[in-house]
Amino acid sequence: MTMDEVRSALENIARDPEHRDHFKALKMLRSEEASSAVLPEPLTDEEVVLRLARIMRPAGPENCQIAFHRAFPRSKKTVTSAPRIEAEDLTEEDRDIVNRVTSLPMLYRLFPEIKRNGVPKGYPTTKGLAAQLRFVREQATRMLLERERERMKALEAENRDDDPNPGTDAA
Repeated sequence: MTMDEVRSALENIARDPEHRDHFKALKMLRSEEASSAVLPEPLTDEEVVLRLARIMRPAGPENCQIAFHRAFPRSKKTVTSAPRIEAEDLTEEDRDIVNRVTSLPMLYRLFPEIKRNGVPKGYPTTKGLAAQLRFVREQATRMLLERERERMKALEAENRDDDPNPGTDAA
């Protein structure tokens, strides 16, 4: 008898409540299911990266960098050597802010620190509304990225201050 035939016979006995070995068959099936540990196929590098990306995206860049520091405390790479935050890394909320910016006055309301007298350098005054819209949205994206990078630097400095082993490498 093959293993499949044996299993099928056990299942038939387990289904029949009148059979004298009914409980014994049930017990054997349960123990077989409990003892059979099937290991998943090994993951390719791409699958590992995809899984890590799914976990890291909701955690945010700063938490991921701190986790990297804790996972690899002796690594020569530091938190600052992690890739810079780019426009693709903006949250949906930040993208909505960028998409709501439609004019130069609205850009200045959101980011008063960039307001200067006159028209900003590179502003397409004669190129039309589409070019002006593109310009203000690029500036809004740049400002949000700059704020996020400053926040990351502050978190990194705070993390360095909280380092319990000041004599070891920060990463």
